[in-house]
Amino acid sequence: RRDMADRLNHIAGQEAIKVGEPEMFLLAKGADGSMRDALGLLDQVLAYGGGQVRQEDLLAIIGVVDRPQILSMIQAIQKKDASRAVGQVRELVDQGHDLRQFCHELVETVRDLLMFKIAKQPETLVECPSEEIEELKTLSQGFSTEELQWLFNIFAQTYEEIKSFFYPPFLLEMAVVRAARID
Repeated sequence: RRDMADRLNHIAGQEAIKVGEPEMFLLAKGADGSMRDALGLLDQVLAYGGGQVRQEDLLAIIGVVDRPQILSMIQAIQKKDASRAVGQVRELVDQGHDLRQFCHELVETVRDLLMFKIAKQPETLVECPSEEIEELKTLSQGFSTEELQWLFNIFAQTYEEIKSFFYPPFLLEMAVVRAARID
């Protein structure tokens, strides 16, 4: 993603389009490795935003949850605040977010936190905007390696099960409660 974000930044610069680093990473993530899709998303968000690339427009087009919501969920779990975590699931449902996509984002974030725990140079393994590096580093310090592995398993399993569950919000609520109660 970093390479794709850098290429998109170069192209945007040539076209005199101002795009921040977080938006470049979102474009790369939304394109899932396809430069053509990334350029299509860039065109789409420019049309949607009247020639501007705004993060909220990009989030709406791609359909992912914004990073503060992901990190807030991880913080609630870290503080063992199951009530707050369940409340956040309710907010996601009320906002119409895809809960399976949210699980995907949680799995990816937990994986990144684990890299900060175990790797000598985690920045080479974690692809995120530079402004998030310190935040993730700090957040990872509040978990043990084992806790992060458990969280990864909980959310990866929930990701798989959510597509066939009769009411996905219940499944995600139970997952975040389980995650917040890990000892």
